[in-house]
Amino acid sequence: MKTCLEGVKILELSHYIAAPFCGQLLGDMGAEIIKIERPGIGKGDAGRENAPFHKGMSLYYGAYNRNKKTLSLDISKPEGKEIFLELVKQADIVIQNFRPGVLEKLGLGYEDLKAVNPRLIMTSISGYGQNGPYRNRSALDMAIQAVSGFMATTGEPQGVPMKAGPVVSDFVAGLYGAYGTLAAYNYREKTGQGQHVDIALLDCMFTLLENYPTAYYLTGDIPPRAGNGRPWTAICGTYKTSDGYVHISATQNALYRKLCAAMQREDLLDNPNYATPRLRKQHEQELEPIVAAWMQNMSSEQAVSILEASGVPNGKVNSVVEISEHEQIKARQMIVTMHDELLGDYPIVANPVKMSAAAAIYEKTPSLQGAYNQEILQSYLGFADEKIQELTDKGII
Repeated sequence: MKTCLEGVKILELSHYIAAPFCGQLLGDMGAEIIKIERPGIGKGDAGRENAPFHKGMSLYYGAYNRNKKTLSLDISKPEGKEIFLELVKQADIVIQNFRPGVLEKLGLGYEDLKAVNPRLIMTSISGYGQNGPYRNRSALDMAIQAVSGFMATTGEPQGVPMKAGPVVSDFVAGLYGAYGTLAAYNYREKTGQGQHVDIALLDCMFTLLENYPTAYYLTGDIPPRAGNGRPWTAICGTYKTSDGYVHISATQNALYRKLCAAMQREDLLDNPNYATPRLRKQHEQELEPIVAAWMQNMSSEQAVSILEASGVPNGKVNSVVEISEHEQIKARQMIVTMHDELLGDYPIVANPVKMSAAAAIYEKTPSLQGAYNQEILQSYLGFADEKIQELTDKGII
């Protein structure tokens, strides 16, 4: 079976999540990914050191590095740099998430790589982007969530600003990175021209602020933290049941009417204070206890059944265990089991893109550092065994 990106060759200089996740998305669609790491224990992708571990493999590292061949190569040394440039000549794309300026200091920035391969696409993912006053600042997800305004909109109204649970900015940047890379690749196929794709975690998180910036510019409205509700509309919230929690979203008038019918409280429709989403938000402290009292004596299953039958958008709050075993997740084949000689059966979160003609592939489990050294150097550059051993002895690979 042909894959969408069969024949596309990508070099990945990456660590942690954003760039590895970007590369993995493209690898799932058939691109050949060579992940390059500095040789030596503790010198490769820093994610390899993050717990939890299974049979010596970091499950943090493993989550973002399937479908890749690993090459250990010290690009800071002249001979390693020369080898890297030879690989660049054969590559379509380079993905990297070093801090801005790092590769330029090594003579391996975009302009340097473009000189040896004018058709090359380079995707750089960083905290604040390749330009601007914050360019050189260090950045991890939680700092980006704070700076971007995302954290200010998250949490209870009277509580402290809160981060999202997972590291959202890294994943969003990886998604935008894959999107930008594919757009640049399509452009190159039409024009023959490569280009530099610049992805900033801050930019990506800023796009998640919905219409808030536009509302601020045009009306001066600043969204307050709304907990599990919405900043300007109601009814929307997460309510306790007898055995858990269920979320309800009934902000639109039609949905509000359906919720009132489900609760057998059509009398609420006659109250002019509740006539619009904005008015309901203003009187939310009156409405919330009514919904909460209706929910509290039902099981989550009962509540979901009634709400679903009434056409009210809802969702049981599932634990990681519950969603991992969920019938819909299984029906969508979102857990795939790969097999590895070292790791054994290795269940992974699958690629969510479902395609009718060229589905995602799951061929290579996360590999040990430098596991493909010999294969890559022989097949790409024609190195003999003796040359490879010499490079190993020098610490180049």
